[in-house]
Amino acid sequence: MDSDHIVIVMLFYVLACIGGLVYAISFMGK
Repeated sequence: MDSDHIVIVMLFYVLACIGGLVYAISFMGK
C-alpha cells in the first residue's frame, strides 16, 4: 500500500549514495 513512500525512500538513499561517492572522489582528487 505504501509503494510511493518506498520509492521516495529508495530515491533518497540512491541520491545520498551518489552524493557521497562524488564528495569522496572530489575530496580524494584534491
